[in-house]
Amino acid sequence: MTARPPDNRELLAQARAWAEANYPGCPLESISLRLRFLPAAVRLVYSPAAARPVSGAIEEDEEGGPGLHPCSKDILATLRGAGRRLSKTRLMEALEERHRRGEGGEWSERTVCRRLAEMQEDGTLDNPPEARPRGYGIVE
Repeated sequence: MTARPPDNRELLAQARAWAEANYPGCPLESISLRLRFLPAAVRLVYSPAAARPVSGAIEEDEEGGPGLHPCSKDILATLRGAGRRLSKTRLMEALEERHRRGEGGEWSERTVCRRLAEMQEDGTLDNPPEARPRGYGIVE
């Protein structure tokens, strides 16, 4: 029989204890994990009231483990499919087309903008002003 891996609550409890011991007065908000072969960081958001990740902050993959938010997965798949940088407008159009073909979710502009900002922050995407064509690209 194999040992059960810790769930998110256990991981966050340990991280919270570490943060309290090393950075008193600085409450834990989130943890970002970069995993090899995963194109974006996994972000676990801490909810002190529930002592667990906030619903929707992360998604689980087919095996029950943490994974990317479905919108982030759609953005990455769309950018890979385009094979070039896309502006936010072009990206929204391409995401709508993917949804019409049944290949992705239907995302509001606000959700896409939030995911783009998170993926830029964690280094998955970039959008340098000098890039040609302009727009978001996957950092290799």
